[in-house]
Amino acid sequence: MSPTNEQIDKEAQVAHNRLNPHLDRWIMLNEGDSKQKMFDAYDNLQDISKAALSFQAEDVVAGDGYLTAYRAMREGDSPSDIKGKSLTTSKEYVDTVGDSMGSVGVEKFRVHHSDILVMAGMKGTRIGTPEMFGYEDEVIIKN
Repeated sequence: MSPTNEQIDKEAQVAHNRLNPHLDRWIMLNEGDSKQKMFDAYDNLQDISKAALSFQAEDVVAGDGYLTAYRAMREGDSPSDIKGKSLTTSKEYVDTVGDSMGSVGVEKFRVHHSDILVMAGMKGTRIGTPEMFGYEDEVIIKN
């Protein structure tokens, strides 16, 4: 029996409540250890909460299950390893800020919804809200 939308929303909110504080400190305050704490919080979620996040990502991505995302690559970044990285679905954004970030180029990725931890458009996440740089259309890849 498939979970209802209400059950998915409830479990996803449990997950977002555990991830959002770490996400806030990583994105807003640039606290380096908060990124790892966010991934640790995800690892410690119950399977049903992880599944709810996956349902949400699948719902937001829709279509063939893939989205196109971009990353302004920095020295030492490898296009073959985007686990735990932050991408954007906005090519315009990454083209605009890439040079100011010391970018050595922009890479394009096809990302399957099952690889997404959180992204703009998922109900309950702070990603994509105005106070969390909503214009970036951010996608965080599972670690």
